[in-house]
Amino acid sequence: MKEARAYIPMEQLGFNLIGINDQNDAIKGEMILKLYNHEGIVVAHQAKDIKMEPLDKQYIPVVLQLPATPGGYTMVAEFTPKGSASNKTVISRRYLKIGQAGHYVFFDPDPN
Repeated sequence: MKEARAYIPMEQLGFNLIGINDQNDAIKGEMILKLYNHEGIVVAHQAKDIKMEPLDKQYIPVVLQLPATPGGYTMVAEFTPKGSASNKTVISRRYLKIGQAGHYVFFDPDPN
């Protein structure tokens, strides 16, 4: 939602990602979190190994150091299961306003 409040530059933003395994088998893989500025440049990056039991819901805590430059940012979380029947990557996007900017522009990592 691009209408959210603006965060303070350099703020430590803590939140949970929610992983859901709706399969009958355990899954594991890597979760990659990237924060893109309006030009598509990655300004923050984190990776975590995730393991989930069958039919499980898991909260994955994240602390993200926000950049100092005000503007629009796109946060993308990707999870790719390894060694399971479904190796399809799950992608989630959120739009963050950081600082006070007259106009916020957001990068679209998948313009199609």
